[in-house]
Amino acid sequence: MTTAGTEAPAPGGVRGAISPIARLMIGATIPLTIVAMYFAALDSRGDTLWGLVLFATPAVAAVYAVLEVLWTGRSAFTGMPVRMLLLPAISAVVSTVTIAITYALPPLQRTLSHARLADGWHYWFPAEDGNPWLLSLLAGLFLGILAGLVAWVFVVLPVTAIRRPQEVAEANGARPDRSGR
Repeated sequence: MTTAGTEAPAPGGVRGAISPIARLMIGATIPLTIVAMYFAALDSRGDTLWGLVLFATPAVAAVYAVLEVLWTGRSAFTGMPVRMLLLPAISAVVSTVTIAITYALPPLQRTLSHARLADGWHYWFPAEDGNPWLLSLLAGLFLGILAGLVAWVFVVLPVTAIRRPQEVAEANGARPDRSGR
């Protein structure tokens, strides 16, 4: 409440569209990415899926931010471009910087040198490819946007259409019949 007795407006813009928990999830991708890098470095034949975690962390943050409108009561349409496009981009950049730095660290390089086959082949980190920062940026961004879009289309929109049909109708420019028939 403000001093005049009216409610304070909800924070708008980018900061208001991305919740503190979603921002915390972006930060949580840093240690997860470091652990995934180490386990992927140990997996020279690609038998485990740890290398995929490097690309999937932006998707996890995006899906959470998109689904969060279901239990927070926020509009399913307001701020959704920020949650589906900007949040995965921020998360992909954070993950990519973490990957680039971790890849250059001597402990990971030692692990890779021991794990690579004699010809330098490694399923996740081939010797001739070098630092995988560009691939992780593009794949993380693409998967994050795709996962957010899938969550919005197949979960948020149907649930919102059932729970708040007026919101969906107004977002589509329709005038809902309020006569009660």
